[in-house]
Amino acid sequence: MGIFCMILLQIGQYSASLNKVIEEFKKIPEAKYVNVSVSVREVNTSNEIFAYQSDLSLAPASTFKLLSTAAVLENFGPEYRFQSDAYLTGNIVENVLYGNIVVDCNFNPAFGAKRFNKNTLNDIVKSLQNNHITRIEGRVIAQKTDKMEIPMDWQIGDVGNYYGAFPSDFNYNENMFSVFFDSDTKLGDTVKIGSIIPEYSKWKIINKVTAAAQGTGDQVNFISLPYSKEIIAIGTIPVNSRNFEIKGSIPEPNLVFEEILTKTLIENGIEVAGKNYDNQERKPFFTESSPPISELIRECNYKSVNFLADGFGNALLQKTGIKSLSEMYKAIFGNRDSVNYNLFRINDASGLSPSNTISTSAMTRFLSGNTKSENFDVFFESLPIVGENGTVRGFDPNKKTGGRIHAKSGSIGGVKNLAGYFKNQKNELFTFAIYLTGLNDTAGLFSRNFYEKMLIAMIDIGQF
Repeated sequence: MGIFCMILLQIGQYSASLNKVIEEFKKIPEAKYVNVSVSVREVNTSNEIFAYQSDLSLAPASTFKLLSTAAVLENFGPEYRFQSDAYLTGNIVENVLYGNIVVDCNFNPAFGAKRFNKNTLNDIVKSLQNNHITRIEGRVIAQKTDKMEIPMDWQIGDVGNYYGAFPSDFNYNENMFSVFFDSDTKLGDTVKIGSIIPEYSKWKIINKVTAAAQGTGDQVNFISLPYSKEIIAIGTIPVNSRNFEIKGSIPEPNLVFEEILTKTLIENGIEVAGKNYDNQERKPFFTESSPPISELIRECNYKSVNFLADGFGNALLQKTGIKSLSEMYKAIFGNRDSVNYNLFRINDASGLSPSNTISTSAMTRFLSGNTKSENFDVFFESLPIVGENGTVRGFDPNKKTGGRIHAKSGSIGGVKNLAGYFKNQKNELFTFAIYLTGLNDTAGLFSRNFYEKMLIAMIDIGQF
């Protein structure tokens, strides 16, 4: 009885310490109307040992990547590699292919990705040269279904930019292109486009980018829509800039890939006639495999790569045949975390949609349940360490948490979140989620101090 009373007393002191940090933050005038939601859960018992508005349904931002990375790991396994294939159709007669080249990405989110050192165009050329092909009578075809892919509630200011590139059954280099701008010395002047990589002949790029003061950095947005050939570049870059790179999302990656591969083939001495050849038997000649899932989810969580997360979601829906992410997460996790995913809005796998919702209590229930997975160690290692690396380095700039917190951050307009795991001084594991919603710029600045104090108080549970 005495031990039980002591535990209750310690839990009370723990809660008082966390509540004090929250109350101090809420006393700041700029933070008065900010929604604060916190859940801390003990993994061994799954008991929520601290809750502050933990049942509020709030925007998770990129903490949603915890679900998508855990799901793809659980369903495919840590060693699985996505595979993309290229095929020859027709027959080869005296080094001439009387048919097409068909490239099937097969939902691989890492196909041609420079972040994984893929050199897909050159590799395909070498494979054709190894087959002694010097001319292709047909065409290059990038296989893709003709359907809308981007979630309809994504914001127009996001979808044209690199972080808003959405994966589909055909992807290439994360469906991303770069524009390199040059600016002169005069403020307000329209800057020049030096080069575009990759460049697509059918694009119409409307350049409204102007020069701003030194130190203002990248303030450029690309505005485009799926199936559109028109891309508007608007915003500013600093004066006296050369080769200032701005990344955008490719509206039709399959068409762009067809053109740039055709161009690469011709540059390497393989003619492409472009005639129509249909319904011919396929013969594989090239395969590109992604890194293993364990590496993909680590890259996704460390660098918060929307494209990979949504690529995982697409691949899972394709493999399972389930129609919605909510139902898919329920099927994968439902037997062990007791979360009713249908109570929340799950519109994408990356967290970019501002309409996504989940509660911090549900997030910690999911995280706690996920410790029962045989792949949990791989998942845990995919999360960066607060104060040390990845996107969570800035949450503890003074490194007072001692590397005891592995977590994923999340931020969109007015939102700054953190969720993951921590260990107390006895090396016991806990899950947590802290969501701040409704931040203005000033409250956002104060949130840095709030998080540092909150995390230090949160891990001070070693007395248990």
